[in-house]
Amino acid sequence: MRVRRISLRNFAGVEESEVTFPADGVTVIEGENEAGKSSLLQALDAIIEYADNSASRKIKDLVPVGRDVGPEVEVEIETGDYAFTYRKRWVRDRETVLEINKPSHQQLTGRDAHDRVSEIVRDTLDADLWKALRLDQGTALEQATFEGSALGRALDAASGGDATGDHEDALWDRIEVEYARYWTKTGKPKEDLASAAGELDDAREAAADARAHMRSLDDDSAEVARLTAQADVLETAANDAETEARELEVRRGEVTETRQALDAAVAQRSLALAAFEKARSNRERRADQVEAVETAEDALEEIEREASEAEPERDVLTTAVASADEEGSAARRSLEAAQSAREQARRDAEFRRWEIEVVQLRGRRTRVDEARKELTDAAGTIEAIVIDEESLGEIEQAYLRVVELGAAVDRALPVVHIEAKSEIALTIDGTDAGLSAGEAREITTHGRTEVVLPGVIEFVVTAGSDGTDIVEESEQAVKDFVERCQRAGVSGFEEARSQFDLKTDAERTRTLAHDTITRDLDDLTFEELVHKVDSLTSRIAGYLDTRGDEPELPPDHSAAQEAEKHAQEILDKAIEAAEHATQSAATARGRLNDLEMATAGREGKLEIARNAVTSASAVLEAARKELSDEAITMALEDVRKASDDAERVVVDLEKQLRNLDAGTLDALLENAMARRNRSRTDLTDLVERRKELEIGLRIETERGPARLLDEAETTLVEAERRHEAIDRRAAAASLLYRTFKEHRSKARRRYIKPFRDEIERLGRIVFGTSFEVSLAEDLSVESRTRDGETLSFHQLSTGAREQLGVLSRLACAMLVSDDGGVPVVLDDALGWTDPARLDRMGAAISTAADDCQVIILTCVPERYAGVGKARTIRV
Repeated sequence: MRVRRISLRNFAGVEESEVTFPADGVTVIEGENEAGKSSLLQALDAIIEYADNSASRKIKDLVPVGRDVGPEVEVEIETGDYAFTYRKRWVRDRETVLEINKPSHQQLTGRDAHDRVSEIVRDTLDADLWKALRLDQGTALEQATFEGSALGRALDAASGGDATGDHEDALWDRIEVEYARYWTKTGKPKEDLASAAGELDDAREAAADARAHMRSLDDDSAEVARLTAQADVLETAANDAETEARELEVRRGEVTETRQALDAAVAQRSLALAAFEKARSNRERRADQVEAVETAEDALEEIEREASEAEPERDVLTTAVASADEEGSAARRSLEAAQSAREQARRDAEFRRWEIEVVQLRGRRTRVDEARKELTDAAGTIEAIVIDEESLGEIEQAYLRVVELGAAVDRALPVVHIEAKSEIALTIDGTDAGLSAGEAREITTHGRTEVVLPGVIEFVVTAGSDGTDIVEESEQAVKDFVERCQRAGVSGFEEARSQFDLKTDAERTRTLAHDTITRDLDDLTFEELVHKVDSLTSRIAGYLDTRGDEPELPPDHSAAQEAEKHAQEILDKAIEAAEHATQSAATARGRLNDLEMATAGREGKLEIARNAVTSASAVLEAARKELSDEAITMALEDVRKASDDAERVVVDLEKQLRNLDAGTLDALLENAMARRNRSRTDLTDLVERRKELEIGLRIETERGPARLLDEAETTLVEAERRHEAIDRRAAAASLLYRTFKEHRSKARRRYIKPFRDEIERLGRIVFGTSFEVSLAEDLSVESRTRDGETLSFHQLSTGAREQLGVLSRLACAMLVSDDGGVPVVLDDALGWTDPARLDRMGAAISTAADDCQVIILTCVPERYAGVGKARTIRV
């Protein structure tokens, strides 16, 4: 199939558009998003698939929003032996018109036209191939499915095979239909086979359920007998547990009385223990008070010893501080002298630098003065000379014209040569022009010239019209030359050249002078430069007037810098000595301060320690007045005896409680009551369960379970017979399908090579000469090899997979083109391809398009700039 033209009107968002395609080659349709590129293919699908009266949602969506019009499409298509023009309009003013031009002319309208196109397309177009060779915008990045018969026939022919063509395809279709009645594509049973198997399974399950039901009824009868016997056992157990619980309740009363007596004894023991703890606390507090007095006295004695030992160290540190202060004063005096010498050396170095700087500034001023004069002179010269490059060129051209026409005049006008053999009288245009013997003369005639030899001969020489014109032109050129020289203020061409050269030199001088002024002034004005020179000169003179004779002034700037460096070294040493002396004094003073602070701290500590001794002694004396040490000891002994007596009572009662086995009694009583309750509950549940079983047995017996079992077994036999019959047919279909599929697989493996060769031929344009691919039996790309490295298709980058998808579609289109084929349609593909590989993809597309039709839709036209043979259409 070849699409030759698509025309849209009122189609979705497209008001009107028409595109014409060549039969072969590449057509790039470019336009912005929503410009209607993809609508072209949408329209092609719609006109073939949907009748003009279709109520499909897809057709309704084609109506432009807000407009009461019907979407309309017209196409020109060549497919098989047919070439036709087909137009269709939906929704409003519905219309279908078909005009077949080949193989014979025919016109149809309405439903007849739609049915005829459907028939032509069905007979001539491989729909699967048309779908495979389209790469629509927004679809997943995947390989094409080349299951179409057109590719199979083309590949088989290319491999030298002898396939049966359409007959084999038809047989395979019937085999697939029969196979599909029983099996899915993955080999799983389908509805008929699965239904028969399901019915068999259901029948088997029903028979098994019936048998199990009969066994269940027998089990229920046995369970009723067992439950009757167990009910008697549970009744006896409940009565025994009730008797045991009553006996244990009596014993628990005795335990309760003993526990109450024990609680009272424990409370009394707690009071005795509290009194004992209080008495012991009083004794411990009195011991702490005595210890506090002793501790305060020891601390006071230690502080007094430290104070007496620190006094000699204070005298030593006081002497060290005085010595460090004297050393620091001497170092500061040396530092001041060094600073003064350093400052004098700095000023001397600065003075010598001023001298250098003023010399440099005077040089700059002199150069600026000279340049300003040159600038003024050059400006006067430039202003005085009128001529410029343009007027010089005009004068030069006029001068050359004068010379050229002068030579032409001499060549064009007649010349009369007169030579006297003897002295003769001669007049030329009435003017005496006699010649001596042997004298000669040439006369150039510009118009009409009369030559007379009186009494002998008179003749007239007249110039022709061509000569007259040249003379006039020459005279006009001279006039023009003179006027140009006058406007430029020169007498001729040589003076014009001389004046222009003089002006050019003046302009060059002006430029150099301006550069000199700019360079020497730098960021100063001339007045600022003059002021700076004067200021530095005054500063130099002032310094010499105020500087004393000592120390001696260094002879030059270098010596001054060396003196400044030496003074700085002396100053650095003086600073270091002063810092050392200051640090030593600070260290000695710091140690003395630390000692004095420590002394002051000890004085405070002595005061505190004395107060602590006084305070602790006062507290101890007051406490002893209130309660003596002997009274505290006697009270502690009394409460200890009372506490011991209370402890013995508690121990005796706990022993009585253990003898009554109170813990075990509670557990036994609780367990006896639980046994009683459990037995009665279990007995109630058992009686209920037995009643349910008896009622169920009575109901099930009335339903006739034996009859139901017979019916289930009969249904099972019939299901087994039906399943065996359909299973035999399904097995036969499966065997035929597998056998024929193996035959087709062998044939396909034979014609994989031509397809692979075509892909590799195009792929080497893109990926280089080392490019190879391997194909699966379904003709999809399994792997790619490049530079010796093999990767599976899914291991490749997104861009590489996209490129292989395009190349395989192009290769397919090339192989099937002789069999009619279909166009390759790329809707904004290659979006993942880098710029360098885009050019190579363009070359591959151009190569493929020599044998097939390629249609590219894009909103990024530069993506396909590398397609050399493309025809571009803007929508």
